[in-house]
Amino acid sequence: MVSRKEHRRSRRNRKWYREPRFSNRASSKRSGRFLPSIKANVEEVVRGEKMPYNITDWKTKKIENLKISLKVFDSYEDIDIEFLKDGECVVTGLTEGFEIRGNLEGEKVVVKVITNFGEWSGANWEDFLEILKSSVGDLIATVYWEGGDAVERLIAKDGEVETEILDPPIGFLKV
Repeated sequence: MVSRKEHRRSRRNRKWYREPRFSNRASSKRSGRFLPSIKANVEEVVRGEKMPYNITDWKTKKIENLKISLKVFDSYEDIDIEFLKDGECVVTGLTEGFEIRGNLEGEKVVVKVITNFGEWSGANWEDFLEILKSSVGDLIATVYWEGGDAVERLIAKDGEVETEILDPPIGFLKV
């Protein structure tokens, strides 16, 4: 018991560091190569570029005769289209809070309501804008990004989509 205790104390009190005898990372010896931990960090950042932030709030200012073709939604595997009574349909699934409600008019959805916020809403922002590029009609909405970093105005008019960063309202930014 006493010898084990002394051995443990000597290990704890040892204050020296031995130089490494060799580098066991062959990839670090070659130029242009990165350590696995650095590679993982870079891959995480690259994956994160697609998802800037989540959208915390979405306010529709104007929807006027906005029509989106049902064929546009076929290229997105996550999207579900539910056909309800009286020619109404609901498109969901691009993100957790993504929903388009409207009436069917031939092969198009005449949009009444659009919402897009919640978890992963920033990840599919570009996909959402692509859907709007195939639309006809007018949409003006205000998008509040998570963390109070940005407030953005979205304007879609006959397939032309513009986004504009706005000054956030007073009291919106976190202090």
